[in-house]
Amino acid sequence: MKTERRVDAPKRSSDWDIDPLRDFNDATQLIQAAIDEVFRAGGGRVDVGKGFYPIKGIRLRSGVTLHLESGAVLQASRDSADFDILGRDAVEPVGAEDYRLGRARLWTPPRGEDERTSPRLHISDPFSPWNDGIIRILGAHDVAIVGEKGSVIDGANGFNMNGEENYRGVHGISAFFATHLVLRGFTVRHTGNFAIRLHGCKDVVCEKVTALGGHDGVHARGCDNVRVEGCFLHTGDDAVAGFDNCGMIVRGCDISSACSAFRLGGRDILIEDCHAHGPCEYLFRGALPQQAKRDGLWDAATVPGRHSMATFFLYYCDYTMPVRQQPGNVVVRNCAVENAARLVRYNFGGETWQRARPLADIRLEGVKATGMWLPVAFNGGSSKDGDAPIDITMSECSLGFAKPQPEVFSVANVRTLSLADVTVSGVSAPLVRTWNGTPELRLSGVEGASPVVAKGEGTFECPMR
Repeated sequence: MKTERRVDAPKRSSDWDIDPLRDFNDATQLIQAAIDEVFRAGGGRVDVGKGFYPIKGIRLRSGVTLHLESGAVLQASRDSADFDILGRDAVEPVGAEDYRLGRARLWTPPRGEDERTSPRLHISDPFSPWNDGIIRILGAHDVAIVGEKGSVIDGANGFNMNGEENYRGVHGISAFFATHLVLRGFTVRHTGNFAIRLHGCKDVVCEKVTALGGHDGVHARGCDNVRVEGCFLHTGDDAVAGFDNCGMIVRGCDISSACSAFRLGGRDILIEDCHAHGPCEYLFRGALPQQAKRDGLWDAATVPGRHSMATFFLYYCDYTMPVRQQPGNVVVRNCAVENAARLVRYNFGGETWQRARPLADIRLEGVKATGMWLPVAFNGGSSKDGDAPIDITMSECSLGFAKPQPEVFSVANVRTLSLADVTVSGVSAPLVRTWNGTPELRLSGVEGASPVVAKGEGTFECPMR
């Protein structure tokens, strides 16, 4: 029989507003003790009742479901030091040497690649402070966070002067090497870094989760069989991100980003039935003044900032971790895209984030894009092993531009560009402008743009906006 335990909110002397800067009547141990008891008993469920729970870092364990009732608010401390919990975990202690190295190890780019202007703590090391989270999951199996409507994990835009970019705090949920992980139904908002951070996880379901503000919504690296479905992701950075993911499905999601809807790479990726639209109601936090970051501000009414969505699909694959398989078989199907600067931005070798391994191919089927103000861009670039041309297929798509463009498609080092039943509106420019060779064109039923291939002058450029 599965064990069940219930946690109720700590008593308060008065009904004051939720304020993370007030004195914490800390509920961390109440919740952690219930999780530990259920874990030791062989698994089960911890119910968290309606109320306000100030917390400083929780570790979720194998066989345990954390169930948040409607009105339950887990309110995180804004102090990043409060989430350094793995080293003092007596229930599932980690290796002292691994932990010590994780707190001190610096990442040096391989093969002399200058991936950053300076070294930083290793983002692929589970013991690195960069991977701290409000809720930590490490090496656990059959674990879940399930929330009723109105349940919230609030990061209060946590701040860390020593974090990435000298301001980023902790993630909302940070899961490393978890298997059979279910995330469902709750809202995670205003996290100091990613709302949901997945690394090396297998068989993950993220369903009907809402991510608001903060940074990336769902960020997965080195994961297998991840399904993100029916989620509402309105974020201050990329909505869905990560790379080296094999077998990832993003389906039926409502997405609004102050950066890119998808900054993604991997093998066997399917994005379908999603609605992505800009501008986002939340600010791009990276561009805020340092004092606004320090204070955790986010309200557009009081803090000026950028809200526009740069790209619907931006390729991602860098040198921060090994890439297990050749990226490819990326399919985008039946998606509506409104007011993104670009529909696709593939610029392999042209920037830090797109340099490790190229994308072999991508297909867009039934994609309807409106309000774009930059061409669709594909640069196959080159890898250390030579040229890395890409194959592109688009069918039954419509591309609407908000203002005139020099071309519809900007391409370089592309092997094949296949367009079938593609309609272009808002621009009369040449269909394709090429750099570094002309791709094999396969055109059928293309309307609204001159089927001309023009030669690009100078070097290929692909700015973000």
